[in-house]
Amino acid sequence: MYFEHDWTADGPHITRKQRADWQKKTAAVFNAYVDTLYTCSAKRLGQLIAKVPGSNESFYVFNPLNWARTDYSDYPSSLVVSDSTIENQFYHIKFTRQGVITSLYDKINRQECVKPFDQLYVNDLGSGLGNQGEPIQIENKGAVSVSLLATSYKPIKHQTRLTLFANSDRIEIENYILQNLDAKPVTYSFSLNLSKPEVWHEEAGAILRAKTVAKGGHYADVANRVDWLAMNHFADMSDASHGMIISNRDAYFMKTGNSTSTQLDDSTAQLKVLAAAQVDHALGIINQDGDSYFEHFLALKPHRDGYKPMESIRFALQHQNPMVAQKIQGGSAYDGKQFSLFSFSDPNAVIWALKPAEEGIEQGIIMRVWNVADLNKTVTIAANTPIVKGFSTTHIETKDQVVPLEKGKLNADLGHHRLHTFRLFLAK
Repeated sequence: MYFEHDWTADGPHITRKQRADWQKKTAAVFNAYVDTLYTCSAKRLGQLIAKVPGSNESFYVFNPLNWARTDYSDYPSSLVVSDSTIENQFYHIKFTRQGVITSLYDKINRQECVKPFDQLYVNDLGSGLGNQGEPIQIENKGAVSVSLLATSYKPIKHQTRLTLFANSDRIEIENYILQNLDAKPVTYSFSLNLSKPEVWHEEAGAILRAKTVAKGGHYADVANRVDWLAMNHFADMSDASHGMIISNRDAYFMKTGNSTSTQLDDSTAQLKVLAAAQVDHALGIINQDGDSYFEHFLALKPHRDGYKPMESIRFALQHQNPMVAQKIQGGSAYDGKQFSLFSFSDPNAVIWALKPAEEGIEQGIIMRVWNVADLNKTVTIAANTPIVKGFSTTHIETKDQVVPLEKGKLNADLGHHRLHTFRLFLAK
């Protein structure tokens, strides 16, 4: 939302303070609108679904993604926890009072995933093996999940919550920085036990290999800037045998190893997620404009073999788009069993956006689809009622071109690594 100038904030007519105030005001307006829409929509859907016959109380679960999934639910627990370790059937994790993961043992793949670099471990603000802080708290030890909460003033005032789930291979990390920061970059290091690693990460509408073109990557060999790379929803670091997906909800940038502005470090098995900084000291908003609260939510998933784009994007989207649960009030629009607005013949095509047209719902439903695979593919899009008109359109919803329909379904050719936007009209 702020990307045109947030790195520098050095316009000749708008002061840095004015820029910071505008960003905060804009964020508040967006949050108020989205939070209200979310709350009202979740409640309204509960009013439209029929109650389960014979039950006093029932709930629905809404999956905002376009593939079937299983996530948080109530089932018997196999979680083990102490004041510095946490364990389920997938992992055994050691955790310091300063919020650092010093060991992450993957039981399924029989692999220690952490290997320190420059004395830094995983989710490491710079503490290494330091253990100064309040006693670790055990939170929410239940049938579904268990969390450890670390609180420390070292190296800065912060809290970290680490959560494991029964029958889920996702590791969730909630980081909270609780003080104002100066210009020096503050990063969370992730040092991994990998040899000859490769990094893939999401840019705006693209997934890039973090190497220069000369080495088979996507970054220019000259006239580039490679100290901070966009992170967006995820980064994946893998070697030939193992790897790690890092899902990222909040941070914008990351650094690979000891990269500089002109040299991309593509051999060190370490990522540094940027929490805050005034990267170019003469530019940018000074000292975070006085803010003293920052959230950075992340999730980890070790995996076997090399990078798989669909596995990475699915993991990140499932972490960042949780199931929505709400009490059913009782209605007649939906029968209370199962409902899906659209279905895809190929679940490996990702619906990136689904919304009313900018001109209003009367001008159709806009669907943005991302084919993250290396090959072109043809998919069939069906709806719960027949599609009566379909158009291919630009991402700004102009220059519509008719897409032929077959028996109320749309067949679309998706280019490899491409985002496509469609305008759809459903039978009433």
